[in-house]
Amino acid sequence: MTNCKKCASEIDHNFCGQCGHPAHLKSIDHHYVSHELLHLLHFEKGFLFNAKELFLRPGNSIRMFIKEDRTKHMKPIAFLIFCALLYTFVYNYFKPAGSAHAAETTETQSTVAVMQHWVTTHFGYAYVLISVFLAFWTKVFFRKQGYNFYEIITLLCFILGQGLLLTMVVLPFVGILNNYVFAAIAISTTMIYPTFAIGQFFGSRKAINYVKAAVVFLLGNLSFYLTVLLIGTAIDYAKSIL
Repeated sequence: MTNCKKCASEIDHNFCGQCGHPAHLKSIDHHYVSHELLHLLHFEKGFLFNAKELFLRPGNSIRMFIKEDRTKHMKPIAFLIFCALLYTFVYNYFKPAGSAHAAETTETQSTVAVMQHWVTTHFGYAYVLISVFLAFWTKVFFRKQGYNFYEIITLLCFILGQGLLLTMVVLPFVGILNNYVFAAIAISTTMIYPTFAIGQFFGSRKAINYVKAAVVFLLGNLSFYLTVLLIGTAIDYAKSIL
């Protein structure tokens, strides 16, 4: 017989009958840490399940997550952030030749050029920001579908995260692929795939949904880059008059 370290009640089993606190805490070792990391990422089933489902049937899978079952998926925001971090790590490891030289010259460039360079070299993080602009235009063009803004953000977190994963797969081969081939793959994973997934989510049998999804994607990206341009220009102008 021992007392609970949380509420001081007597414990005669593995857990306290009053508050549920365990009678004995497990030692913190490499098994404990690895389990916590896997649990944090929901990696043991969530991440791999997401990657498979979002590759095979993206729109249908996300619709099921929103309306029916959320137990198997890794949570959408965590999924996008993890994919962005993973993409950035792989990109920096296999970064294209010449990117180091470009980084050295940013100190003499305008703020607009520096911001554009950051977007190019930190595309994983930039994709997280782009999702906000895409969500706005998705809400505008698909407002009659009845999904609220947060459900649309959920949709885009899944789609953009998967797009980063698909692009990341070819990054190790960027040095041996023809530039046109790599560009075609990048366009497929960061533009065509999201367009297809959004169209499937809102109704795969209606061609107009794919057309609207393409317009959403173009306007979302255009809005993001125009915002970058405006902010950079405003900063450069402020510097010039100070």
